[in-house]
Amino acid sequence: MAAVWLAERAHSVEYLTARRFEPPNWLTAMETLSFVFGHVRSRRLGAVVIALKLVARALSGRTDMLYVQGAQNTVIALAAAVLRRGTTLVYHTQDYKPRITRTYSLAERLLSRMADHVICNEVNRGRVMAAVNRLPENPDVIRTALPANWPVPDVRQAARRDLASRHGLAFGPDDCLIAAGGRYRGRRASYSLLQAISELPDNYYVVFTGMEAGAPEVADCLAVAEDLSLGRRVIVEKSLRYEDLLSLYTACDLGMLLYTDDDIANFYQGPGRLTEYLRAGLPVVASRFPGLELLVLKYSIGATADPDSPSEIAAAVSSLDLPPSRERRAELRELATGLLCYERGADEVLGRIVSDTADGLRTGSRGHRTSSEGPN
Repeated sequence: MAAVWLAERAHSVEYLTARRFEPPNWLTAMETLSFVFGHVRSRRLGAVVIALKLVARALSGRTDMLYVQGAQNTVIALAAAVLRRGTTLVYHTQDYKPRITRTYSLAERLLSRMADHVICNEVNRGRVMAAVNRLPENPDVIRTALPANWPVPDVRQAARRDLASRHGLAFGPDDCLIAAGGRYRGRRASYSLLQAISELPDNYYVVFTGMEAGAPEVADCLAVAEDLSLGRRVIVEKSLRYEDLLSLYTACDLGMLLYTDDDIANFYQGPGRLTEYLRAGLPVVASRFPGLELLVLKYSIGATADPDSPSEIAAAVSSLDLPPSRERRAELRELATGLLCYERGADEVLGRIVSDTADGLRTGSRGHRTSSEGPN
């Protein structure tokens, strides 16, 4: 999202990734944004290629800003960060966890201390990160969200028919499809969710995504569904391209933002799925954690529940007017493109970082840390 934000404002951006990534056509058509893919034969080899490219850019001295996003990329970027010649270094942690793995955590700590600007997606995570990594200031905050102009097609009926056809089902107008928003996982309270579905009427379905045939989580999910006599009310979808995932969400009627209270990252959530759901016109049911509950109640976008209580989850679902009306969907989409869009945080934080970088270029004083505590 930062790459898009910068490119849309006429900055020349090179996006490097070791992941298999297929950008949509509207992104590849942007003249100021180019994509460099690191995967050659394997992701690991791709990471090496990306690291070498970053070192070459750092040594060239022709890059004004190195923007690193995600702890997994800190290992790749460390050498370039050390060798940078006056380049402004921005580290955007996205989903900060104090201990991911020993390697990633150490690399993240080193990079965040070297960075001129550190960004997190949730204010409480940011404060913990500042304390654990001993940063001089609290990170700035940009919520994980979709930009206002990110295309999300309104294809609800077509997507609903396609989903039904793929699974040999027929959805009526009163059937309610609940988007689980990912795989069957313990940290997303998936077991509690299926138990909750079993307490709801037969016209409630749940849709998991990213579930590849033969994966252990598929077997676990279907076994639990069978034990709970859910029959075909549990729908398992494979991994989808991002644009297809957003289209799938439009086929649904409710989005789940359930997380277990097992670490700081889950307790202080800043989920990207929030604005994905809202852009698809879906209300949400979220874990009753302080940040999520405040967000849900402040903007009247759904209900909250104890993620360990199937009965509470079922009650939260039942408390909502489902399926949402056309007017309700439009209201939620408007919220996602307004108050909760990516630009609300990025315009302030990235705007200031770009301005500081430009000032440094003019004065020859790049490399000083200028980040401040960000609003949330």
